[in-house]
Amino acid sequence: LLSDLLTVKDELELAYGKAQESKQNPVILDGVGMILKRLQGLLSKEGVERVPGVGSQFNPEYHEAALRVPSDKEDGTVVEEVRPGYLLRGKVLRASIVKVAEKRPVEESKDKEESKE
Repeated sequence: LLSDLLTVKDELELAYGKAQESKQNPVILDGVGMILKRLQGLLSKEGVERVPGVGSQFNPEYHEAALRVPSDKEDGTVVEEVRPGYLLRGKVLRASIVKVAEKRPVEESKDKEESKE
């Protein structure tokens, strides 16, 4: 049941984001926002919390790597969350799907910066 609720939460967050972008109907935006808050409250009450995402270190216990992307961030840093993950009382309910930084060599970074100039 919780897994199904997380899918519904993902879809509501997507709808909320699209409604924020369009700014066409603030009443719908407010309604979806209220539903999301209520759903988050229910999940929290049951012990569900979000897996650390962007900016955290990749942890195979909590994350599934979708891609490794060249980055100036520290190697292994989560740079994008494709799908959020959740813990239930500290145990993985659903792993996050993430994109992970692959630190570029210093020379390669400098070469790319110089070619932009």
